[in-house]
Amino acid sequence: MNSHLRGDADPASAPLDPEDFWAEVLSANPDRVRRAVAGVPAEDRAAVVRHLRTMTAEAGWQEGQRNRARAALDAIGELPPYEDE
Repeated sequence: MNSHLRGDADPASAPLDPEDFWAEVLSANPDRVRRAVAGVPAEDRAAVVRHLRTMTAEAGWQEGQRNRARAALDAIGELPPYEDE
């Protein structure tokens, strides 16, 4: 994964450490979600979207986590069409 998400990039670019990054992405605040994801390089953004989709679809995630992952996907325009579970 890119140094941007690991937090060891140039300090002047002020990347979020992974814990802070995911706190922003899962904040349920669309502006915070978009701001966090906007700073992620394209190759890492795809991984973030895949992980959020996994959170919404696979067993083992709490309902609150699923809801926040859906909200994040919606905020960045990546929410897949609704499917009956």
